[in-house]
Amino acid sequence: MQRIIAVANHKGGCGKTTTAFNLAGALAEKRRKVLLIDMDAQAALSKGFGVYDAEGASLADALASESVDLGELVRPTPIDNVHIIPADERLREVELGLAGKFGRELRLRATLREHPQADYPFIFVDCAPSLGFLMGNALVAAGEVLIPVDLGTDSLDAMVETLEHMRFIRKEINYGLKTLGILINDVKSRTLYMQQAEEFLRGKYGELVFRTAINSSVVVPDAKRARQPIVYYQPRSALAEQYRQLADEVIARGEG
Repeated sequence: MQRIIAVANHKGGCGKTTTAFNLAGALAEKRRKVLLIDMDAQAALSKGFGVYDAEGASLADALASESVDLGELVRPTPIDNVHIIPADERLREVELGLAGKFGRELRLRATLREHPQADYPFIFVDCAPSLGFLMGNALVAAGEVLIPVDLGTDSLDAMVETLEHMRFIRKEINYGLKTLGILINDVKSRTLYMQQAEEFLRGKYGELVFRTAINSSVVVPDAKRARQPIVYYQPRSALAEQYRQLADEVIARGEG
């Protein structure tokens, strides 16, 4: 069964792209084929895998025209079993061009149904940091949502707003949308505040919070520059093991 998972939190800088980048690598290491869809005009995920091309075809083409075959936009990455549909700045133009048009929030779901990518058991949509057109399309197309949070007040507030937005989408359009999990991400230190924030989050949301928490590391930018998820860049590191554990949880939650 194919799973379409949006990686979403409308606050920027909480680790959505880093999560998609490294989780895809951890799943690929386990011989799962992954398709990444870069839904952010900043194209950080595309750049991370070295497939950004401002002049080439991108997701913007598929959202702008229903006649574009999504499969023709799929690009290989340096990692076996990981492919990507890249983004570019034209996503902003598409968002403006479709403003006020009927069914604009259905574009990604429609193109995935018209051109299904059946070879991939996992499709991850890396969302833009906003509650607008792009995230809305991702939430309508997805079956599950993974929400990274960094335990800062702004990130936690944005997580609550993202959950509220999901409830609206579920009620009005995508009735089967569910929360895959909340990922505690970028843990910089085990201060009293961090411990209390994590305890509060786990107490309030229970099993929705992944058991695995991802530590902050100075190695993450180096791995991105090398275009390698951490499980390939530093396979024996504690951080790599955390992403492997997260991948195991993601797999298990789909089997439950």
